[in-house]
Amino acid sequence: MAIYLLHKIKFFKSAKIYLKDIDLPVKFDLIDGIEKYEFSKDEADIITDTDSLAFAFEFEYGADTLLANARFRTSGGRTMNFFRLFMIGTLNNNGRTFPFGVIGFLLKERSMWKTLFIEAILGNYDFK
Repeated sequence: MAIYLLHKIKFFKSAKIYLKDIDLPVKFDLIDGIEKYEFSKDEADIITDTDSLAFAFEFEYGADTLLANARFRTSGGRTMNFFRLFMIGTLNNNGRTFPFGVIGFLLKERSMWKTLFIEAILGNYDFK
C-alpha cells in the first residue's frame, strides 16, 4: 500500500531505460512493471545492457552492483529515477524495513550517509 501511494505522489517515478544491446527504449515502475516505451536515447534516465538490467531485477543487491561496477551510462534524464526504484531492496539488505525502518534511519542516523540518502530520495542528487 505504501509503495502504491508513493508511486501516485510521484516519489517513485517511472524510469526510462535505454537497452543499448538491443536498441530498445523501455519504461519501468513498481506498479506497472517494465514495458516498451517510445523516447529518444537522449531522454533516457539510464543506458545499459539487458544482462545488467536483468541482474538488477534478479537480486536485491543488483542495482547496487550496477552502481558499483558502472555498467551503465547517464544521458539527458535523471539517473536517480532508476536507482530510487531499487532503494527498497537496498534498505532491506541493510536491515531497514520499508517504510518504518527508513523513518527510524532518518531520525537516528548521524553521518554523511543520512545527508546523501535524503538528497537521493528528494531527487536533489544526480550523477552529472
